Amino acid sequence: MPLISIITPFRNAEAFLPGLVQTVQAQTCADWECLLVDDGSEDGGAALLERCCAADRRFRRLPLPLPAATEPRLPARPRNHALARVRSPLVAFLDCDDLWHPRKLELQLAFHQQRQLDLSVTAYARFRGLDQPPLALRCPPPQLGLARLRRSNPIPLLTVLIRTELLQRGFPPVPHEDYLLWLDLFRAHPDLRYAALPSLLAFYRLHVSNQSRHLSQVTGWTYRVFRRHGLGRGAALRQLLLWGGHHALQLLTDRIGGTPALPVRTLQQRSPLDLTPGGRGI
Repeated sequence: MPLISIITPFRNAEAFLPGLVQTVQAQTCADWECLLVDDGSEDGGAALLERCCAADRRFRRLPLPLPAATEPRLPARPRNHALARVRSPLVAFLDCDDLWHPRKLELQLAFHQQRQLDLSVTAYARFRGLDQPPLALRCPPPQLGLARLRRSNPIPLLTVLIRTELLQRGFPPVPHEDYLLWLDLFRAHPDLRYAALPSLLAFYRLHVSNQSRHLSQVTGWTYRVFRRHGLGRGAALRQLLLWGGHHALQLLTDRIGGTPALPVRTLQQRSPLDLTPGGRGI
């Protein structure tokens, strides 16, 4: 049984899949399985991954049955399909267009186990091209509770390492499914052991197909998340105002904050940057 299950949904992502396979196989921690959920691909991605699975049995391709005609195509569905088939005590998430540093699992696993955590996250970069410097570097807060979480979602899914048993209910079938999951999880487990490793270990790719690119759309999703979380209309609107202010501040910080001049491809190959004040890498 592997120690970590990596969940990766994909659909018509043939261009990104070689990079995904490379970033997972390059991990210095080799005790993983990668569950590749095929959400109805019509390009050559499925055939590419069939060959990959035959060559490396740690990869498992999981075809996803087509949804009903009236059922919306949401990210929660393929992720929950994979969660039902996880064989590991820990789960990580990596969308097919994102990347990891080769030491991501090694360093985060050590951090997670030493502190006996339920949920850990790492610093990450937002980028457009591998040969360009990152657009922003971000690090989740070192401590996190429900009140702080309601102001914003500082838990990027591609940085998460979490105990499998905490995901038994799966992702809720809504847009912004990860945000609602974290809100409900922190409410149900007020003593949840969380911590952030301030090392740059993950890379979130920005491109035209990102689902969360439209602020108006994300604002509507967030309001509905607060309502599904149990807040009344007034409380949800007040919380949405706080969320909007924090979101605007984050975008401003991204623009004025310093980022390395090195391209992302180089950052992947070097010792991870430490994003604590004065950090020089580890």
